[in-house]
Amino acid sequence: MAKLNMVSEEAADRAIARGLDLNMSTYFTRRRESYFFDYVKDELLQEYGAKTVRLGGLKVLTTVDLDKQRQARAAIEAKLGDIGPSSAIVTINPRNGYILAMASSADYGESKFNLAAQGHRQPGSTFKVMALMAALRAGVDPDATTYVSKSPIEIDDPKYGPPFKVETYDQSSRGNISLRRATLASDNSVFIQLALDIGPDKVKQTARDMGIRSRLFGYPAETLGGLTDGVSPLEMANAYATIASGGFRNRPTAITKVIFPDGREELRDRWKVRHERVFTDGVAAKATDLLQENIIAGTGPKAAIGCPAAGKTGTTDEFTDAWFVGFTPRLSTAVWVGYPKERVQMLGLYYGTNVAGGTFPAEIWGAYMKEAKGKFCGDFADPTVPFTATPFFGEYASTGKVSEDDDEGLDPTLPEDKKPKPEDKPESGTGGDDEGFDPDAYESPPQPSPDAGPDPGGGDGAAGEGGGAQAPGAVVAPEG
Repeated sequence: MAKLNMVSEEAADRAIARGLDLNMSTYFTRRRESYFFDYVKDELLQEYGAKTVRLGGLKVLTTVDLDKQRQARAAIEAKLGDIGPSSAIVTINPRNGYILAMASSADYGESKFNLAAQGHRQPGSTFKVMALMAALRAGVDPDATTYVSKSPIEIDDPKYGPPFKVETYDQSSRGNISLRRATLASDNSVFIQLALDIGPDKVKQTARDMGIRSRLFGYPAETLGGLTDGVSPLEMANAYATIASGGFRNRPTAITKVIFPDGREELRDRWKVRHERVFTDGVAAKATDLLQENIIAGTGPKAAIGCPAAGKTGTTDEFTDAWFVGFTPRLSTAVWVGYPKERVQMLGLYYGTNVAGGTFPAEIWGAYMKEAKGKFCGDFADPTVPFTATPFFGEYASTGKVSEDDDEGLDPTLPEDKKPKPEDKPESGTGGDDEGFDPDAYESPPQPSPDAGPDPGGGDGAAGEGGGAQAPGAVVAPEG
């Protein structure tokens, strides 16, 4: 331009000296959504090895929805602000397992740890849904099956080690109530009895069928959220997607195509859509019915979005972790709130009250899903195979219709001729640790929380609203 006399020599020199504001060493490696980028990079490393990935030149098409990423962070910021705790959100497409959102409040510049995919924390009562699904697939009628809600309740069965106690979240006893009412109240005492009747190993297997890949032992208290290593938001979003999909477990995936420098395209089996039916759609529909009611009249009303939605709250003992996991017909989302590096009690942080699953997590979930759902506000599909209840007799359960107004008037004890014989009782026990289970079939291996020490999942594993213990013999005495 100077040679053509379009600008002066002095102006040209100044422009040359100023440069183009491009750092060519980083220009082609700049990226948005660094946590998701690292997740995808880890997937590529596992498939192609470090040499191929680090040579560069790969073009990778992913499943992430940048609008949902923005909406997730906006919901966290709007509800948590600078109060203190962190939050992570994961959204799965129930139809194909695509990871649509993987966002958190963390600052990538301060920590490379991905709370959404790598963070493993105690799930609280969100894990009761695994016991509920185990019961429903066994034909247990949630309206005609009743338990005695008693707090504290002591379980004394040599199969599960020394006696242990369980208390309800509010330390109240509700008397004889249906499984439906117990679900809406998130009643610990009922769900521990249900786990023993169904068999803790059956609950463990159901969790596996729903896509949970973290370590499980089949302990009774796992039903209440007392897991040895905890679970990630990614796992929980995918597990609930199994219900939203009508009973299909998906393998979560973040990659839809890899294009090599020579133009060759491929999609490894690891990232191909793979789903497997693990429940009938009638069982999934019955669970959806219960969890829809939980948002309307249970522990999760702050998650309401004005459209059909279902979900469950979770709060760990001492209020160190709080969750809301739920779904619409098209999206399954898990929200976790807590402190990532240590177990800090979130006391008095929710307008002077303690942070439970029905507070910030439910509010974040609701605010986010109102945006993430877009214009869709449709209902869940009717099942092709209706839910069929079968007679169920457990050591703790009773059967009979319960009034909608109250659950009183039913005898919690069974007549002698109706009590189950030992050979009729479902198998139960610790169930061993994951024999034959292939964790690589689901997602990348988890990592412990940063600076968390040897117990990243949360130490004692006890849960408040989802109170539980990691192993038989532990005492559950939730606060709140």
